[in-house]
Amino acid sequence: MRNILLILTTILLVSCGHDYENTAEQKELFKAREAEPFDTLICVFTSSTGSTDLYYLQGKLTFPTDIKSQLSDTLTRDIKVCGNFPKDLINMGSWNYNSELAFKVIGKTILADTIRAYLKDRVPLFFVTEYTKFNYDYHSWTEKGDLGTFPKRKKMVDDILKYLKLKGQTLKEINNLLGQPDYTEKDEIGYKIEEDYGTDIDPIRTTTLTFKFNQDSIITEARKDEWKKNSR
Repeated sequence: MRNILLILTTILLVSCGHDYENTAEQKELFKAREAEPFDTLICVFTSSTGSTDLYYLQGKLTFPTDIKSQLSDTLTRDIKVCGNFPKDLINMGSWNYNSELAFKVIGKTILADTIRAYLKDRVPLFFVTEYTKFNYDYHSWTEKGDLGTFPKRKKMVDDILKYLKLKGQTLKEINNLLGQPDYTEKDEIGYKIEEDYGTDIDPIRTTTLTFKFNQDSIITEARKDEWKKNSR
């Protein structure tokens, strides 16, 4: 019994602990970039890209001239990360990995680093000083459940409104983030979050993520709406 408890305790400690890549050399490189501005990026882990770490969806990555000249592709959205970012969160073999998480990271590019030791291609190495994880995943958001429902959206919608840049984006950019809307009107699109039918055939309550857009197809408002049957 005692051995079992020790094993369970060890597993718990391993699953709760985090792995960081934060070497003395990386800290020195970051310190040397003291005059460079901080960048804020919204990122996801995408195993199909060439990067071993993150792919940024939103934000602007600043490249110092000496680093930019060494990059294989200055338009890349693949980045490697180090510093104060738990690498186990993007390790598919880790207990802490969750495919439905996205990340807001703040930091600086400190190096043009190789993707892997045996490859010559170089991508930005981003030293993270601060990170926030939140609920967002394109595939889970667009995945349909029973009766055309979207079971994962309720968990994600508030974080999407809080962390993703929505206002000022084009309709195309919103589609890239959230897929095709469930309805489209003259100046509005909407994504169904959940529906409550009660004992009725038709919905008695519907929650949607609604976007208003102007004549140039630019988002002017993003909000969560709730409709109730017979409400005034």
